[in-house]
Parts: sequence; structure tokens; C-alpha cells
Amino acid sequence: MVEGEEFRLFVLSTKGIERTLDLLRRAYEFYSSILGKKTAKYTVIETPENYGGQAGKGYALVSGSSLRREIPANLYHELAHLWNPRVTPEAHLSRFFDEAFANYLTALAIREIHGEEAFNSFIENLRRDYEAVLGRFPEAEKLKPSEWGKLGFWKLSYTRGALILHDLHQKLGEDFYEILRRMVNSTTLDFERFKAIVEDVSGLVIDV
Repeated sequence: MVEGEEFRLFVLSTKGIERTLDLLRRAYEFYSSILGKKTAKYTVIETPENYGGQAGKGYALVSGSSLRREIPANLYHELAHLWNPRVTPEAHLSRFFDEAFANYLTALAIREIHGEEAFNSFIENLRRDYEAVLGRFPEAEKLKPSEWGKLGFWKLSYTRGALILHDLHQKLGEDFYEILRRMVNSTTLDFERFKAIVEDVSGLVIDV
């Protein structure tokens, strides 16, 4: 076990883990600066390779290689779930408010910690992955995020969903963070509430 002030890591090896702990702390402080601080101790558990990742209430399961990468995007992603908005069961089906949200927060953490070039590379990878999906399922481009879950396209949240948030951020600048804060602090969020938040903050009319 490796422990910091706000973190507890259970790892199979301590090799390289001090750097991981420092990056985890920096990502946590960044997310806290824009979304509000979470006070509970956060636990990261290293899993064997190919077990995948998972986030729960106050913990994450992350593979060893993901923990020790130069840019541990998977770790940033699972940590971002700590700020998941509370959503209705129907809205949750599309996974927009957890996976798109976490993936774009990951991109922002990468920019904050590793720089603009790393951020742009992450965004371009999302675009390539989304284009690969369209190559197999071109009809996905016509779907609204609110339709993804019912039609089984919820994985679009990782790519197209994060890109929608990126586009919104580019249009709104600093006001975008106010939208994120309102999402996080909503008692219960769905697509109609999200639309109302965006339109109230930005004056834009959106279709979700």
C-alpha cells in the first residue's frame, strides 16, 4: 500500500508509483479547482493486465501499465468519475453524463498537466476512433446523444460525446466551466435539464 494525504494505492509493485501518485494528486487538484473538492479518501487498486478499468464510489481499478504510462489517461478518466453528475435512469442509458463527461475531463487534465500538444493528440485520437465507428455504422452520425442508449450506441459517449463537450468548450470559453459546475451540482440531471443549463449560461439553442 502507498498512501498520500487524499489517496490510498494498492499496487502489485511500487516501481514508478511515486510519479503516479504525484500525477494523481495533480489531476485531483485540477478537477477540484473547476468542480469543487471531494473530501473522501480516494483508493486506487492495481489490477493485472487486460482486466479493464472501473470506477466506483471513491475507488478505481486500473491496470499496472495504465498507472505507469507517461500520460496515465485511464487513471485520469477513472478519477474524473468521482464528479459524475446525478442523472435519471433513462438519461444514464446513453452514458453521456458519465463517460463523455469523464473523457473530456481527462482531456482537460492532460492539457493542464502535460501540455497543449498532448491535449490535441488526445482529441485527435477521439476523432479517429469516432470516424472508425462511422465507417462501420454511418447511421450513428444522425443520432442525438439522448437516443444513443435506447439504440445501443452508448459507446459513442466516449468519443462523439467527449467531442461534443470539446466543441461546446471552444464556443463558450470560460463559461463552459459554469456549465460543468451546474451539471455536477444538479439534484437530478437529464438531457432536458442539460439543454436548459447550456442555454441559460450561453444563450445558445442546442438540440440534444
